[in-house]
Amino acid sequence: MTIPNINVNGHEIEVTLSDHSCSFKIKNSVYGVPTFSIIKFPTGNCQLSSIAYLANLLMVTTDKDTVLAILKECFARTVCSHLILIDVREEWAEHVEKIFNVIHKYPYRSTNFSNMCLFMVTLT
Repeated sequence: MTIPNINVNGHEIEVTLSDHSCSFKIKNSVYGVPTFSIIKFPTGNCQLSSIAYLANLLMVTTDKDTVLAILKECFARTVCSHLILIDVREEWAEHVEKIFNVIHKYPYRSTNFSNMCLFMVTLT
């Protein structure tokens, strides 16, 4: 199901909802149509959600206020979780730490030997 587009700081975002996730396509981007998703309750805990493909949003903007405004609007329309799980490649970790309130950071090496960081964050 598609709901009305979101417009935040000049970024038009198309929202598609399903039972367990919400996909967001940033329409007016020089990077084509980057997509990121919010997964509702990935562990079954109603206080936790996850952002998939956050790097796609960060490729469009790493401005803290813009990223937070976009995500707050997306979360307000889709899910009301307080805690957010984010898994990114190590090169995006610095941006995550500057943008979000990081509760926990867990660096690790994936099974394909990529250096990754798992974060527990809040939007405030």
